[in-house]
Amino acid sequence: MEAAGQTLQAPLACPHCRQVERVQHVPAIYRNGLGVYHGTSSAAGVAGGHVAYGYAVHGGVTISGLSSALSPAPAPRKAGWLLGASLFFIPPLALMVRIALNMTRHGSPSAVTAAQKGGYAFGTWLMPVFFLLPVVLFLGAFVRRVRRNTAVLRGQPAAIALWNQGWYCDRCGGAFFPVGTPAPVPTGQLLHLGAFRHVVWSAGGYAHVS
Repeated sequence: MEAAGQTLQAPLACPHCRQVERVQHVPAIYRNGLGVYHGTSSAAGVAGGHVAYGYAVHGGVTISGLSSALSPAPAPRKAGWLLGASLFFIPPLALMVRIALNMTRHGSPSAVTAAQKGGYAFGTWLMPVFFLLPVVLFLGAFVRRVRRNTAVLRGQPAAIALWNQGWYCDRCGGAFFPVGTPAPVPTGQLLHLGAFRHVVWSAGGYAHVS
């Protein structure tokens, strides 16, 4: 039995202000902050004595700052361009290696001493190494990005399951998990958005991902 004058707190009341009228489900807040835009552009001009006309369609997705802070997972990062950049340097690398092998095989006609021959061989392979570096760097970045995106995708079901249990208080600007949430998370306390996101991302195993 409640003591006289003591008010009962609603299950979904904000743990900080004890009010419910400004409390909303986190997934609903997130979806409300997403938007899609479409547009067109056109231009006309004269080129070579002929009238030229151009037309383009563009579009994209917008996301509010609040939705970004409450996102259940980091956005996937494009990796294809890194692989393309790595492949771009392979033909010149192959050409430089072929030239270096040919020059090494025939040697320098002016190199007599061992030091001269070593310097010639060193200089011969500088250009192949120069083209090898971007191949290794871009390919390494591509592999790391693919692994990052894969880890996020793999952990999203667990993170979203927990994220669906979250509530946001617009009055206090924080999020919380109600008491009784079936997960090992801090319940009954208001979390700032960074802490809330860390808890959700930790459930997915990608809290360390940027």
